Order: sequence, then C-alpha cells, then structure tokens
Amino acid sequence: MRNPTRKLFDSYVARQAQLNGVSAAAVAAQFSVDPTVQQRLEAAAQQDDAFLKLINVFGVEEQIGQKILIGSKGPLAGVNNSTTNRRNPGANDKMDPYNYLCRKTNYDYAVSYAQMDAWAHQPNFQPLISSAMARQMSLDR
Repeated sequence: MRNPTRKLFDSYVARQAQLNGVSAAAVAAQFSVDPTVQQRLEAAAQQDDAFLKLINVFGVEEQIGQKILIGSKGPLAGVNNSTTNRRNPGANDKMDPYNYLCRKTNYDYAVSYAQMDAWAHQPNFQPLISSAMARQMSLDR
C-alpha cells in the first residue's frame, strides 16, 4: 500500500471507529456493531438493491418470535340508508402471524492493497469502500 493510500485507509478506519463508538484499534480487531450503525447499514443495503427496495424489512430484537402483519379482510365500502338502518362497522384487520428465526450472519470483507491504491485518487474513497461492501451485503441476502 502506498503512503497516500495508507493515510486514506487510516482515515477510513478512524471514521468506522467513530461511527461505532470504539477505538481505531478495536476496528482492526473485533467489535460489535452499534445498533444505529447496523440500521444505517441495513438501509444502505436496501437502497443499493432494486429487489430489496420493493419489500418490507422489519428489524427485530428477539432471536425467535412471531411477527404479526396487519392486512385487510375485504372492502370497507357499503351502501346503506343510514336514516332508517343502523350502520354496523366492524374490524377489518387480518392479522397473519409469521414465525421467524434469526441466525448470526458474519460479513467478512477485504480490500486488497492494490485495489485501495487504485481507488486512492478518488475524492470519495471512503464511500467507495462502504458502498461496495453494502452492495455485496444486499446481494448475500
């Protein structure tokens, strides 16, 4: 890795540490991603993939559980002479349960020194690395 690239890479590592509330040394080792950063990664992955933009993705806190999605049983409209007949509104929700099981997924990403040197002249060096990683994360789903 060339010296100018090393400076850019060190800035990238420092930014990742800042985003996650850890030291730069922790980024080089191992750390847990802060939930808000994880949510931003999820949002970035959704925005980078055409299919994921079209579906709902819900974050959950429990490893195993049941999501309840609220839908509709049918039309709400009706004709009635409400001056002589009482209108009878009713619940129109269809609450379908969906079981889920979350499993740990590890995302390991490496960029070669040669690739970083090739990207180093770009003013958006950090976003290039981050968007490439987010794109692959969305494809891995």
